[in-house]
Amino acid sequence: MNISTTLKYSGDIFYPPFSDKATISPDNLVHYESNGSYLAHKTFNGTRTIIEFSPDKINLWTRDKKIHKNLNLCKSLMEQLNQWHECLGRESAHVIDGEMLLDKNLKKRFIAFDILVFDNEHLIGSNILERYELLTKLMGTPDDYEKVSGNKLALEFTNYLWLAESYLFNFSNEYKRHEHVSEVQGLVLKSLKDKLKHEDKEKNNENLCIHFGPNVGFEENREII
Repeated sequence: MNISTTLKYSGDIFYPPFSDKATISPDNLVHYESNGSYLAHKTFNGTRTIIEFSPDKINLWTRDKKIHKNLNLCKSLMEQLNQWHECLGRESAHVIDGEMLLDKNLKKRFIAFDILVFDNEHLIGSNILERYELLTKLMGTPDDYEKVSGNKLALEFTNYLWLAESYLFNFSNEYKRHEHVSEVQGLVLKSLKDKLKHEDKEKNNENLCIHFGPNVGFEENREII
């Protein structure tokens, strides 16, 4: 997929899209899925992790632009990240947004859900569907679920690198399917009409995301658009 970009990556990671924590009741999901304006994917009980593949190293960042210091990734996960780095191309920089699943029974698994930089280019001006389709291609277009959890949490690229499954329809059914799974926090909806912008504030691109989940309070008076 071709995404036109105008901003070269210089090693300066900008804040990834912000997921609004003032969530909306899952009862309203049907209204969002009916207007065809959103892409949804599950959020997990892990820690937000932005992986920066640069020509000489791999960095793991928090969403507030600090290096993760205490993740202690296992050897197998690091090996698979290095192998993916080779496939992406070590001569260029790539930045993948996702979540590090921290479930003690599953060990650490990285679940990717967005790509912010590809081949030395910030993907400014792209929408989430365009970036997700590119990410899917870069992960080999997986169509099998991971098997270690027994809950079909995500699509398996490798046994330690997973792709968050995304949906354009049936949000309510997907939410209910994992509503009581401990590893799943909820659903996040990302607007298809909004484009990724280059921002230097932590709460940037906040209009891209709406969060649905059982673990935080609901903002019932939010307008459904």
